[in-house]
Amino acid sequence: MNEDFEILIRETASSLSTPIPLWYADFLQSQDLRTSRYYNNTTVLYGLEELTELNIAYEIQQYMPGYLLIGSDSGDFGLLINNSTSNIYLVELGALTPDDAAVMAWSLEEWQQKNFSSHEEDISAPSPYTVRRSMALQEYSLTPDAAWYAALQEMQLQQKTLEQSRALKTISLKEYLLQKQQLITAMNTLTAANKGYLSFQQWWPRK
Repeated sequence: MNEDFEILIRETASSLSTPIPLWYADFLQSQDLRTSRYYNNTTVLYGLEELTELNIAYEIQQYMPGYLLIGSDSGDFGLLINNSTSNIYLVELGALTPDDAAVMAWSLEEWQQKNFSSHEEDISAPSPYTVRRSMALQEYSLTPDAAWYAALQEMQLQQKTLEQSRALKTISLKEYLLQKQQLITAMNTLTAANKGYLSFQQWWPRK
C-alpha cells in the first residue's frame, strides 16, 4: 500500500472511530477508490473522500457499531462490512440493525464473482430476522388462527371478485344478489366462529 493512500485510510478510519479492515483497505488501494464509483448499473462504492461523510450522515456507529457503510444499491439499501468477518452485508438504510443485515457475499472474492451485485435476490444468506420470521410463519401456518384468517381472506377475495363482476355486468342482478347474500351468511358464520384468533402480525410481533 503506498504511503499516501495509507495515510488517507488512517485519517478516514480515525474520523469514523472504527478501523477499516485490511482486506478492504487493500481493495480500496487496488481500485484507487478515492471518489465514489459505479461497479454495475446500481452498485456504487464510496470513495475515501465520501466514506466519512456518508457514514456520519447515516449514523452507522449509532445503529450498527463496528460496521462501515461502503456503498449502496443507488436506492434504499446500503452495503456494509465490519472487522469481525470478511462478509459484505446488504441492509435497508431505514432499518439499520445487525438483525436486518443479509449477507450479500461471504467474501470480497465471492462478491466480485457476483459482479458486485446489490440485488436482494443475489444474497448468500438472509438476515437473522428473516430466518426467524420464516420459521415463525411455518409454525403459524399449523395453527387454527392461520386457518381462520385464510378463510377470511378467501371470502374477502370472493366479495371483491363479485363486486367487480357486477361492475362489469358479467353477471345478472339476480345472480349478484343471490351470491352476495350467500357470502354475507358465510361471513357471519365465520365471524361467529372467531375464538379470538390472531393474524400473523398479532400472533408473532417482531422479536
